[in-house]
Amino acid sequence: MSEEDRGCLGVARCGRLCGFRNRRAGRTAEGEDRDLRRDCEVRCCAALRVATDYPAGAAAVGIAARAVSGHLSESPWGAVAVALHVLAAAAWCGSLAALAVTVTHRGQWARVLPRFAQMALVCVTVLLASGALGAVLAAGTPARWYASGYGRVLIAKVVLAIALVVLAWRNRTGWLPAARRHQASAGLSQSRSGAELVLMVAALTLAAALAVTG
Repeated sequence: MSEEDRGCLGVARCGRLCGFRNRRAGRTAEGEDRDLRRDCEVRCCAALRVATDYPAGAAAVGIAARAVSGHLSESPWGAVAVALHVLAAAAWCGSLAALAVTVTHRGQWARVLPRFAQMALVCVTVLLASGALGAVLAAGTPARWYASGYGRVLIAKVVLAIALVVLAWRNRTGWLPAARRHQASAGLSQSRSGAELVLMVAALTLAAALAVTG
């Protein structure tokens, strides 16, 4: 679950806390208590955005800057492709890992999984397009890939990426509708996200191998 999602789960708690404090202070009017609680929720959300958006932006800049210093650093298009590829992978993998760790109830999965699925679709599209461009620029046409160590690792990564996309699509067409209808148990959601994460870790391992393979 993203920081914003966790914050939204905590906003209601913040509002209840504010309402409790207001009642302790003698402010028992229902309308006044509701208005004060709403104001507290707005302040909590604003503080959350300030606390999370800036660090997330700084992290994205750092990831992109590190990515463009590799094999394709001398090619403008290659550098852009690698930066987009790395950022899309970080957003997809990091968000799913956060969900797997923090979401423990069926109702929570029903609320956050559709939002994740929308973001993941964008990430996968960017990931495939930027990855294809970067692969062609770094290793030439697919027919030449097997001739070098870099190309063979790239082939393995492509095969793994295809498997990951197939699994993600199966989850989108099966797991997502069931979760949205509260028909997927928390255990099922944990196992589905865990299986996807295993393939993601393997793909990231091959991506790291590409960075050090000539």
